[in-house]
Amino acid sequence: MSLAGRRKLAEGREAEIFEWNEGTVLKLFRGRTPSADRESTALATVATAGGPAPRLIDRVEIDGRAGLVIERIEARDMLAILERAPTRLVGEARRLAETQVAIHRIVAAPELQDTRSLLREAISDGPLASELRAFALGVLETLPEGDRLIHGDFHPGNVLVGDAATVIDWTAATRGHPLVDVARTRLLLDMGRPLAPSAWMRAVIRLGRGAFSRLYLRRYAQLSALDGGLLDRAKPVVAAARLREGVEGEEEELTSIVAAARRMRDA
Repeated sequence: MSLAGRRKLAEGREAEIFEWNEGTVLKLFRGRTPSADRESTALATVATAGGPAPRLIDRVEIDGRAGLVIERIEARDMLAILERAPTRLVGEARRLAETQVAIHRIVAAPELQDTRSLLREAISDGPLASELRAFALGVLETLPEGDRLIHGDFHPGNVLVGDAATVIDWTAATRGHPLVDVARTRLLLDMGRPLAPSAWMRAVIRLGRGAFSRLYLRRYAQLSALDGGLLDRAKPVVAAARLREGVEGEEEELTSIVAAARRMRDA
């Protein structure tokens, strides 16, 4: 099995996406990684439940690298749609929440890692100062356990919108409580930095993002139980875990979220 003649469609930190056979793509990971196992398990679980994910066709190995052959979805992601048509903000915010609720109704496969365990690893390996790390780990232990399927990186860029929504990139899938997934989504929605050239346009984008986040949370709460206090408690935990990803320009803001929560506790 070879990549000869296969066109690369996209790439990220963990994997590259290539054209494969008709109607499929190959997601080729950068070596043998637990992310491939998590994604294949999650895709199989969603397929069994009839949920919003592409079909897993096959598992392969090429040059010592784990690969997943996945159904190709011909659709744009929600983020691209909103950039072209901001008037769809209300409808897409509702769609985002409805799609996530559908995922959270699925019982996760028992072999998926516990969400809190994965967060614990990320916080422990991250760059936080020791006192902030200890605080985040302590809050993590107070968050509830669960048995639901957790996407782990659920945001508009990972939701393809066609006749129906399809969720991609399940490399961070775990088994746990939906609250943590919602907290991570809210963090990502609130934190993104607009790249517009003018201060006026950046302000407009920030206002739109804030409205989108609020509409998403409101719709989620209409469809499923959402404890606002627990959601706020989870915020510094997911921020601390996010730090390990090393996203350029985020470290100061993520650290300040953890530090502010610690100050509030000590006040």
